Amino acid sequence: MPEPQTVNQKRVEARIQELVEFSSKKLGLTRRQFLVSTGAMAASFLAMNEVFGRFFNVQQEELTEPSAFAASGAPSDLFVFDDQAPHGEAQQSPRRGAASGGAGSDDSRFQFQPF
Repeated sequence: MPEPQTVNQKRVEARIQELVEFSSKKLGLTRRQFLVSTGAMAASFLAMNEVFGRFFNVQQEELTEPSAFAASGAPSDLFVFDDQAPHGEAQQSPRRGAASGGAGSDDSRFQFQPF
């Protein structure tokens, strides 16, 4: 089970909710519409900066101005190579093992998740 939120994590969550409410109303959007925008990410970064100290390079105008967010974001031609392996996860999930032909599947050749 996850650990309970810390006081600071609760403060971040509350501040994000405040920023989302304010910004969505300002833009004439529903909360849901705003939360799928770049403004929602800016709200998260701003809230974390307010609680934990400035770490993210984000400005207030990025909440409501997509062009401001884009100007400070990653370049459009950025290449991201994401190479990660979820070690140990397959042994904890019989469904994952079965899906890949490992432990828990009908294939008796494997007594553990080989992948």
